[in-house]
Amino acid sequence: MSNSSEKALPPMDLSGSASKVAERWRQWKRSYEYYIDGKGITQAGRKKSQLLHLADLEV
Repeated sequence: MSNSSEKALPPMDLSGSASKVAERWRQWKRSYEYYIDGKGITQAGRKKSQLLHLADLEV
C-alpha cells in the first residue's frame, strides 16, 4: 500500500551554467541521500536504480 502523502524528489534540472548545475546537483544529491535513508535502502544496486529513476532521463 502506497502512502499518497509521500513527497517524491523532483527530477534533476541540468539546464543553465555548469556552476548552477553543480550547486543544484549537490542539493539534489543531499535530498536523494535523505530519501534513500528514509526508505531504508542499503544495497548499492537498489540505490543506483533509485538514483537513475528519480533523477530522470537527462541524467
